[in-house]
Amino acid sequence: MRQGQSEASADKHGKGPLGALPARVLTYLPAARLTLLVERLAPLGLTLYGIIGLFLLASWLGLFRMLPAWLHLIILMLTVAGLVASFWYHLRRFRLPSRDDAIRRLERDSEFAHRPLTHLTDQAAALQTDPAQQQLWAQYRARLLRSIGPLRLNLPQTDYPQRDPLALRALLFLLATVAVIGAGDSGWQRTMQALVPNFAGYVASDSITVDAWITPPDYTALPPISLSSGNLAAGQRLTVPAGSKLLVQAQGVGSKASLLANDSSSNFIMLDPLTQRIETVLKSGQRIAIEASGRILADWPITVAADLPPTTSFATAPTSTERGALRVDYHASDDYGVKDLRLYIQHDKQTIETPLTVAVGSAKQAKGTSFLDFTANPLCPGPGRCLGADLDDPAGTAFLSPHRPRLDRGTQASDRRQYRRSRRPHQDRASAVFDRRTAGRL
Repeated sequence: MRQGQSEASADKHGKGPLGALPARVLTYLPAARLTLLVERLAPLGLTLYGIIGLFLLASWLGLFRMLPAWLHLIILMLTVAGLVASFWYHLRRFRLPSRDDAIRRLERDSEFAHRPLTHLTDQAAALQTDPAQQQLWAQYRARLLRSIGPLRLNLPQTDYPQRDPLALRALLFLLATVAVIGAGDSGWQRTMQALVPNFAGYVASDSITVDAWITPPDYTALPPISLSSGNLAAGQRLTVPAGSKLLVQAQGVGSKASLLANDSSSNFIMLDPLTQRIETVLKSGQRIAIEASGRILADWPITVAADLPPTTSFATAPTSTERGALRVDYHASDDYGVKDLRLYIQHDKQTIETPLTVAVGSAKQAKGTSFLDFTANPLCPGPGRCLGADLDDPAGTAFLSPHRPRLDRGTQASDRRQYRRSRRPHQDRASAVFDRRTAGRL
């Protein structure tokens, strides 16, 4: 009675609307609306559960991999059509729960007699100016408030037992659970394969295998590197020589794979429906990665080390011995070891090539002395005629300008013109270089 009198007093003095509900009732209305919304969408949820559940069950069992691409596409189209039809059928008459619907639901679950919450929202038919009428209206509302007992809201009630009397929804859930557990780590892969028909003819397997080998150039004398043998720690950066050959083979991917290397992307070549392969030469870039269907299958950080040019120099100026042989003292270096060293002597556009002695092994620094006899060579008509002394190129190739030995005064004047002509670089020069053409690459 006290609560009704206070509410009536509030309505009388304009402190609250005549049709206002108590505060404790207002707190239940959002939950009542949500309950009604769930119940009205429950039939649509059951239909979607059946369609999507069957599709996922087939994908996790790997059934789509056994179907031809055209049949796979038809099933996908039927699945999409079923989803669209379900939304249209269940939502064509759908209506969001109103405030009155929530009040009636709260009255029903609370088992109120005579619908007191609904009557509390009633308004007087005419403006009440008569104090007697206002008093009568306040007593009516007070009686309604006293009739409101404890509020209660039940969980959403669905008609699933009537729609699915055999409880096939439970069987579907059980089979899907067993299928996803059996699929293991390949469950996501099978789901993606079920969404994309395989018109390219690639065959997918539960486990994808990616094998990669890097073969350094022959001149480095380095062994091949297997990237799939687990010999690299996670995140370890591998340094490989420029010009190394990369061979990658992938199996069971189920779609076209791409190689990310040399700061570009290249597609694999299909060997058979299960196997793909690609070969390339590493020239630049910071990584080697294998990508398929928008995901990275393998990724290795690398550093491509450029090959430094070899260097050669004469330790001393070439000189002739007492017997007319040419003595050559030299130094040579290369970042992957000195394997072969050649001396070239050019005269009148003809070249004399002769190897120099290099110590056995692959030391990065090499030095030695060679004695060469050119007295019988037609390009060197006489002792000392192929000798030189000037080091000309410090960048790895040593050029020797012709150097005539000391002559007697009777022959100096007659040979002066010949000596000047011989100073021309294109006429007569000697060079000590690494022979990349004949030795491969040092």
